[in-house]
Parts: sequence; structure tokens; C-alpha cells
Amino acid sequence: MNDTEYERILDRRIQARLASDRAYRNAENAEQQAQREYEIEQEEAERLDSGDCQWFRDCGNPATSLEPHPILGAVPICERCAAKVAALS
Repeated sequence: MNDTEYERILDRRIQARLASDRAYRNAENAEQQAQREYEIEQEEAERLDSGDCQWFRDCGNPATSLEPHPILGAVPICERCAAKVAALS
């Protein structure tokens, strides 16, 4: 085996190792993303289970529907707060 063949073999091994490392990092990132999505879903489920309007901070009325919030996603809202939101839009 001459030096060029040895270098090619070495290059292939290095490339294979780099590909393996990238795959591991991608899998790790995907797992972290899935965990974040799960936590967000749990927070939304808790928010929906409370039964109270959560659109405005001091509102304690019972929620009658869900309204899409630009940041929080689906948020429980009462009729009074829904009318306020409609008037502001």
C-alpha cells in the first residue's frame, strides 16, 4: 500500500466519522426539539383544563371558547374578553 492509497483510506474513515457525528448531533437536536414541543403541548393542555378565561390577566370568568393568540396559541376566552378583542381588532 502506497502513501496515496493510505491517505484515501484515511480520508474515507474521517469522512465516515464526520458523517456519524453529524447524524448523532441531528438526532440529539431532534430529540431536544421534540421535548420542547411536548412541554409546550403540556402547558397548553394545563391552560385549557383550567376552565377560566386566560386572555387578560385579571379576568376570572369561565371560558366559553378558545381563541387563537398570536404568541400563546389557543387560549381559553370568555364572552366579555372576546367582545373586547373584537372591538380592538
